[in-house]
Amino acid sequence: YYKFSGETTLSYFGIPVTCELEIGGDIAADLSVVVTHVETSGSNTCDNSITFNNLPWDGQGDSSAMTLDIYDVDVTVAGFFGCSGDVTAPFNNGSPASAPSYFTLASVSLGSCNLNGTLTVDPVASDYPDINI
Repeated sequence: YYKFSGETTLSYFGIPVTCELEIGGDIAADLSVVVTHVETSGSNTCDNSITFNNLPWDGQGDSSAMTLDIYDVDVTVAGFFGCSGDVTAPFNNGSPASAPSYFTLASVSLGSCNLNGTLTVDPVASDYPDINI
């Protein structure tokens, strides 16, 4: 189990909300990904107005392209605004490779929503201190 977290801005039709985003799940030796936990925190809006649906989400890491794909991401904003789609994020093993790994959400489009932020592996909350792809 690996947990990544970081400050992320979700914009719905250009209205931004910045939250701490946590994503947790498993990454297998073949770099297949299963996201089983997603949570936001940081404000009342983050805690009560953003929900993540239809978990688990599957995905795949690509060590040659250095990307992380997460498929069928499904988010609801304010109880009824739906945002969904696939995410492809650049993945960085850290420099040096022993530094924490992270992936970047740079204007990732989920229909009417955009995501921007960097999520870094949490060495304490993960089963292993780091993951390199």
